[in-house]
Amino acid sequence: MEVFNAFGDRRPTDVPDIMEFCLSDRYLNRASIYPRQATMLKCIFLQDELFTPYDYDVLGEWADGFRLHEAEPDAMTTKFEGDWGISPDVLLRIKTLKAMGYRWFRIVLAVQGRRSGKGLIGALAGAYVLWNYLCISNPKQHYGIDAEKRITSQVFAGKKAQARDNQWRDISNIISTAPCFTKYFTRGISESTSVSVNYDIVRALEIKQRQLNLDVDLSSFEIVPKEATTMAARGPASFMQFYDEGAHMVATGVSRSMGEVWDSATPALGQFHQDAFIYSGSSPWTMDGKFYELVQEGLEVYNGTLEPVSPSTLILQLASWDIYLDWERTKSGNMVAAKTRTRPTLLLEDGREVSRIVPTTYFPPLKNAVEVYDDEQRRIERLNPDTFRVEKRAKWAAALDTYLPLEHVRRVFHPWKGQYLEMQAQGHPEVAYFAHGDPGQTGSNFGFAIAHYEADPEGGKIGHVVFDLIKAWRPGDFATMEMDYLAIESEIGAYMDAFVFTDLSFDQWNAISMRQGLEVRATQQFKRGRVWQRDATNALNWATAETFKLALALDRVHGPYLELAELEMMFLRKLPGNKVDHPDTGPCTTKDVYDAMSICVHKILGGEIASAYGEQFSALQAQATLAGPANFDPNAARATDNTVLNAFSQLTREQNAARNGYTSPSRGRTNRR
Repeated sequence: MEVFNAFGDRRPTDVPDIMEFCLSDRYLNRASIYPRQATMLKCIFLQDELFTPYDYDVLGEWADGFRLHEAEPDAMTTKFEGDWGISPDVLLRIKTLKAMGYRWFRIVLAVQGRRSGKGLIGALAGAYVLWNYLCISNPKQHYGIDAEKRITSQVFAGKKAQARDNQWRDISNIISTAPCFTKYFTRGISESTSVSVNYDIVRALEIKQRQLNLDVDLSSFEIVPKEATTMAARGPASFMQFYDEGAHMVATGVSRSMGEVWDSATPALGQFHQDAFIYSGSSPWTMDGKFYELVQEGLEVYNGTLEPVSPSTLILQLASWDIYLDWERTKSGNMVAAKTRTRPTLLLEDGREVSRIVPTTYFPPLKNAVEVYDDEQRRIERLNPDTFRVEKRAKWAAALDTYLPLEHVRRVFHPWKGQYLEMQAQGHPEVAYFAHGDPGQTGSNFGFAIAHYEADPEGGKIGHVVFDLIKAWRPGDFATMEMDYLAIESEIGAYMDAFVFTDLSFDQWNAISMRQGLEVRATQQFKRGRVWQRDATNALNWATAETFKLALALDRVHGPYLELAELEMMFLRKLPGNKVDHPDTGPCTTKDVYDAMSICVHKILGGEIASAYGEQFSALQAQATLAGPANFDPNAARATDNTVLNAFSQLTREQNAARNGYTSPSRGRTNRR
């Protein structure tokens, strides 16, 4: 006879092993677990008793990817070095944690290539951890949590939408469709998944019987997506956390780096001690940042004893296709998922446990692998080996040779004249506005910027560039998911009317038709500006980049905040041969907005910087001579514009006065008030 407590819930002995949980129709009923994914899950949950000879073979293969670093004899620690596989002491770590009463690795860092199923492993692991909690009679009481407080799992990512659409959705989909969670799954709305325990169900029934009309979600657990901010994890008691693509979580705008979020969020796990769980699945990036730091810490061991410094951390680093190898073995239907074993499931009234033999579990036959290293992959690798190495082979990239200092980039968006700048919709008739559009090649973003010159308030020889508008159009902005250049031309035409540009330039890519249409539009304005094509050369691009870099160093560039602009400037790389370009992988792989901004700065300040800084910039300017305003003299431009602008301003003043009951005395009339 099975004994239940007052709430009718299962005993912790009813927690199945991870393979039964994933494959059995009583629990998740998953039919697409790959053999090496199973090996990974058994490792995560310390279930070495399930290891088959196949698992030991795989672990041996993975362990060969790391070697112990030969440290100095007096060094306290050393570490395993490598960039593929698993730490060779994984079996020791499992044994150590089990002896300490752990049920799983506290921190799992899955460094894997794209499309390697990182999100699925995180979702399966998260569902299993949650099930362990649900099998506790009263989790809140067990962990000392207030009865009215929600126990939370946060999914962090650089942006909330990324967290919601990827790792959180994977977890929510697993829970909402699993047979074992049917009774407990409360709701899965757009940004929250709630799960009850039997205690919550009983409370809800009591409220209903008392005929209390309370629309309250009494669920003990919730899983929520969160943007990477330092405040996102404060307040709730957190039992489980996910850091989606942690290597790419960088500080930009309100979003914080993984390190900042980690330091703020992980203290919320303290109440759950060794039962807390952290998972971060990420493709690698550069050899810096919190994610890389955690991986290196997880590979450290004490010199001499070789005991792990952080035994509760599991590191697994694999290429995109590695986790799917051996899928063909499942086609026979006879590949064993785990050893035959026994486990207690029933607790009798006299306190005795009844054990049962768990039937041998086999892998469901699989039809193919999600990723395969085939001829097509080899072709892609030959075309772009650096990107392929990081995104597919999951190898760390060297630290990027960033071109612009981070503090200079962020200073662009600091207050100017005592206030933060905002995007402007209209210009002033007495100001000369300069704009540039960077269409890029087909399918890429379209960067656009509008700026004007302001003299240095302290009387310096070099003035300031103040951006009125910084913008990017992306394919995803349009219903067809393709760039609508007619719509973009129409919008730029509206900006022309609102600002009356002195100068509007475009790069040579995909801009001929647009430029011609806007040239016609410019002839119809009261002040005819120049619309022209900027034919880029290596010399011109380098002069523009160096001018922009110096202008930032001098704190001469100011603008309203646009996250994409900040990212592009942050990750701009210095390449050999006096070139700058965007990286091929990482949080930002474009530079269209940077191009538009830097060209505006070069057009406006190029002449002044060359004059003030002598031979170097004068030579750059000479190499970059244009059939246009490359060496723009702001004072001359304003003088040229003033005749037309003053006449226009006079007309505007007269029109405004007439609307308000005034007429101009110069026209021989008197005011009527």
